[in-house]
Amino acid sequence: ATTEIYTLSLHDALPIFIWFIATNGKHVVGFLPVERRGKEAIINNYYIGKDQEEAFALLLVDAIAAFDADKTLVAVVQVEHQAIFEKHGFTVEKAWKLYVKMRRDE
Repeated sequence: ATTEIYTLSLHDALPIFIWFIATNGKHVVGFLPVERRGKEAIINNYYIGKDQEEAFALLLVDAIAAFDADKTLVAVVQVEHQAIFEKHGFTVEKAWKLYVKMRRDE
């Protein structure tokens, strides 16, 4: 899988959302939208296809590289993907039945 980056912004302002998208040929196998909000970059409503954990890890690495220096990364994560985020330095802040809120501290 390969990854591409798309941005959504208003006029000439900094992008509000940056979308990291993984493709396999012409097919999207996953995406990771990141919203800039204050001092945080928030990952929420991502998608990853079945058996595409390697592509998902690539998306996460790209997002970390893009934001880690100037923003604190926060993510609302499906419990089934918690271990992938933990491998990349995220820790659990709050847990619900199907989701966890995670934060990446330096």
